[in-house]
Amino acid sequence: MLLFACTSRDKNEIPTLSVDLHSSDVSFEDLFSKIEIIPLETSDSCLLVDVEKIVHVDSLLYVFDSRRPALYVFDEKGAFVRQISRWGDGPGDHLLISDFMVDKNQQTIGLLSPNGYMGIYDLCGKFIRQDVLPAKPNYYAVASLSPDRWVFWSCVREDEDGITVVGKDSLNTVSGFWRNDRILDMGSLNPFYEYHDNVYFATAYQNTVYKLTKKGLYPVYCWDFGKDGINDEMLQKYRLIENEGKRNDELIKDLSDGTLPFCMKFHRENDLYYYVSLQKGLGTVNKHINVFYRKQDGSTFVFEKLAENLSITPLLFTEDYIVSKLNFDADDIFIFVKNQIYKSRNDVEIVESGMYACIYAENYDDEIPYAKKLLEYCKANNFQICGDYICEVLTEFNVFDESQRSMFLRLQVPVKFK
Repeated sequence: MLLFACTSRDKNEIPTLSVDLHSSDVSFEDLFSKIEIIPLETSDSCLLVDVEKIVHVDSLLYVFDSRRPALYVFDEKGAFVRQISRWGDGPGDHLLISDFMVDKNQQTIGLLSPNGYMGIYDLCGKFIRQDVLPAKPNYYAVASLSPDRWVFWSCVREDEDGITVVGKDSLNTVSGFWRNDRILDMGSLNPFYEYHDNVYFATAYQNTVYKLTKKGLYPVYCWDFGKDGINDEMLQKYRLIENEGKRNDELIKDLSDGTLPFCMKFHRENDLYYYVSLQKGLGTVNKHINVFYRKQDGSTFVFEKLAENLSITPLLFTEDYIVSKLNFDADDIFIFVKNQIYKSRNDVEIVESGMYACIYAENYDDEIPYAKKLLEYCKANNFQICGDYICEVLTEFNVFDESQRSMFLRLQVPVKFK
């Protein structure tokens, strides 16, 4: 059962965004007037693994890597400027970061810990203080609701408020709302987005998007994906399962096999578009679907990849531009075999010999940053890439920690002199 602050606006009065989820050929020219690629500097000081959030303030890009976790600052050309805080347990250090925010009113940066505190820094990265937040099992997301209020998101039991409004000076709870089954909210680790100095809220399996104020939630628009979407009957199935662990297992199974069609990972908006990112499936078989809804005429653009074979994840929407990360997608998965097997089969191909630029990594999570270092090496040495990039797992040896993918990787790409 959903419980949230009452409003005077009926859901029937808000815009309904009707979308046919069958993908079509979408070119970047259908959505954007131009495209610009900004390669972020790659060095030992700023190896990025999984960029989850970007904020643009005063000609600087604040880039949050959730896998490190770390917050890096780059200029608009991609040059590394600084890192905000370091991993550790000393004053101004951090052990975990679930989210961050840049407070334009107070000219500060907040690094949110899921354990219930937020490190406050000036815009140059100097540590100011550590704020202890009202007691909650966890804190996953933060936004600046007003000059004197923060709003936080927590994944909690249905008899607790998932949204908490906190005074910036007092650090006391001002108000709270949104009580829901936390299993249905666990796909929404960052359900906030900002548009025209307002904060909006949406969860993974609810079609309605809300505007947040000090007093409560106001529905502002609703997605309608027709027969391919999620309806309340689907969700009621999970609410009727009393055991939380079994409820979670059932949801994961249904999302994996397609019984539950998707989860909505995050929403964005500017004056031109409404946007939602859909994830179909889980693990290595999941698909990321982009949905753009043009406000002017209701045209929709649904795609996994652009016609130019670009796979994008838009993270920042402004009135003039959208900032997206380009995703690395493997075209083929393969194994190396011995000559004896090659001679006995006709479906084995030989990798062409030649000159390869190579780099080695000791961790699965380092593939992308090391691939970027390999690319920079090729540029610096005036090499021309003349074939497909290959990531080869030489060995995987998990002894001390089975949860870590301790791989020794060889990254290589065929090159020639320009």
